[in-house]
Amino acid sequence: MTPFIYSLPSAALIVLIFILLFSAFYCRFKLVRTRQITIAQLVNKDFSNAPHHVTLLGYSYDNQFQQPVLFMLLNALILMFGLESYASLILSWMFVIARYWHSYEHVINNSILRRTIAFGLSSITHLMIWGLFFNELAQF
Repeated sequence: MTPFIYSLPSAALIVLIFILLFSAFYCRFKLVRTRQITIAQLVNKDFSNAPHHVTLLGYSYDNQFQQPVLFMLLNALILMFGLESYASLILSWMFVIARYWHSYEHVINNSILRRTIAFGLSSITHLMIWGLFFNELAQF
């Protein structure tokens, strides 16, 4: 398996991060332009006057700097040690798909049940990839 193929899940996750970043920027810019919030409120992250979906969009963007950062670190370590496997690649795609699902539920549907399931699935697959990594590293 080539490093390029193995890095595709991380690339897909980076695409999600930028989608959320530009969406949040656009919505917040629109709120300031229409005077629904002031620049001071934006600086202080005071979105009390903002529509709820704008706040959720910001939270979803912030969430991408928790587990996904550890996931990208893990994938870099796997590539660095040459420990790529089809199992970890499949789990990586499952993690990324679950993160997309989680963001969708967070921003669009706002279903706490489905969002929790997506988060749980991403967390379990993430943990499994770490387990595979340490198992392969021990045999290295």
